[in-house]
Amino acid sequence: MVAEGQMIEFDARILTILVCGAGTFGMRLLPMLWQQRSETRHAELLSRLSRASGSAAVASLMVVMLWPMIVQAGTQQLAAVFTGLLTTWGSQRVFSGVALPALSGAVVYGLVKAWL
Repeated sequence: MVAEGQMIEFDARILTILVCGAGTFGMRLLPMLWQQRSETRHAELLSRLSRASGSAAVASLMVVMLWPMIVQAGTQQLAAVFTGLLTTWGSQRVFSGVALPALSGAVVYGLVKAWL
C-alpha cells in the first residue's frame, strides 16, 4: 500500500512490459477492427496476417525465454530444450493451434530433464 504523498516509481522494466503488452494487444486488435470495415479481398489478407502474428509472437517469446538456457547450457540441458522444441513444432504441425503444442513441448522438456 502506498502512503499519502508517496509516488510509485516506475522503472524501465515495468514501462517496457506495459509498452510491449499494449503493442501486442494493438497488433492483434487493430487488424480485426480494420478487417470489419474493409472489402472482402483485404479481409482475407488481414485474416492471414492476424493468424501469422500469433505464431510469430509465440516464436519470439520462446526465443527470449530459451536464450539464457541455451547460452549457458550443458549437453543435457540442450538435449531437453531441443527435444521440447521439436515436440512443440511437431505437435503444431499435427494439431495446429498454440495451446496443445506448447503444453506438449513443456511436458516433454520436463520429462527429458527429469530423465537426464
